[in-house]
Amino acid sequence: MITLIGRELWDFVSEDTRYTVNLFEVLRQSARQVLAQSSIDEAIERCSDRLIAEFIGKYGEGSQGVFNYIADIF
Repeated sequence: MITLIGRELWDFVSEDTRYTVNLFEVLRQSARQVLAQSSIDEAIERCSDRLIAEFIGKYGEGSQGVFNYIADIF
């Protein structure tokens, strides 16, 4: 019995020995398109700003927001 992981697993599952090569090329091209518009730091900053705004909108700010969040999940 053989256990496959990583590239070998996905090549086997897809029945394509170039599956991971093709996948990573698609990922590289997508990253180039996204990052051509801004840096990765700027993308992360925009995302974190959006998440913080959503959190505050739903739960409130500061310690009260954290309290509301904890009360919501328990």
